[in-house]
Amino acid sequence: MLKKGLLETMMSQVEVFTPKYARVIIPPSKDIIHLIRLFYQGLNQTIFSGDLESQIELNGATIQPDTTDYKRQRYIEVKAAGHTRRVMLKDREIFTRLELQLSSSPIPNPRIYYSLYRYGMKGILGKFRDSHSEEVTQFLAENTKFMVGLPFSVILQVYLAGYEPHEFVSRKYGRGVPATHFSSSLFDLFLSSPEQAITSFGFNPEDFIIKKKKLADRVSLNGFNVNPFPLVLIKDTDEFHQAWIETIKK
Repeated sequence: MLKKGLLETMMSQVEVFTPKYARVIIPPSKDIIHLIRLFYQGLNQTIFSGDLESQIELNGATIQPDTTDYKRQRYIEVKAAGHTRRVMLKDREIFTRLELQLSSSPIPNPRIYYSLYRYGMKGILGKFRDSHSEEVTQFLAENTKFMVGLPFSVILQVYLAGYEPHEFVSRKYGRGVPATHFSSSLFDLFLSSPEQAITSFGFNPEDFIIKKKKLADRVSLNGFNVNPFPLVLIKDTDEFHQAWIETIKK
């Protein structure tokens, strides 16, 4: 649980991040889970640019990153979770992103990031079961609380930590989908104390660049203004990234 007043304090102390594109249109959907995915893919594209769900053929399989940015040579995966909810890192997803990381095509030595969004509700499916997509879109626009951006080096380590007893992660096999579950408390810690969160997985914070921003008050999705919220953006340094690549190749 976040400390009371933390979001407000962060918003008053950090610089404004102004996306290049301020207005986004996403298609409607009667499936709330799909609509949440569309919303945050659209919002993430607004913030970071790139092409949505490009299909990449690799080793006989089709991989579809949420965002592919050939200009900046990066892929971005987008995830969202409600209040106190965990983030799921599925085995297959991690394995295919690892293949992308080690592949020389279509982007050689890419950067891969995960954008994790928190929205302010637990049990959103029940609340909006009989609602129109406009109501869900408006709710998400008004109630996105924060975003944390993590490099794949951190995501992979979080995923692997699930195979051993760990304070913040665990393995789950529900509905036949093996995955590591990223706890709500870890999600919150990356926002409130990113250096501490990084250290808890054996990293040196000096190997990362951490920026704290807030979204500009000019973004809208389907005509609904997105309330500004804090962003914590974590990137591994070039030197660490290259050393990490050599390590995972082994």
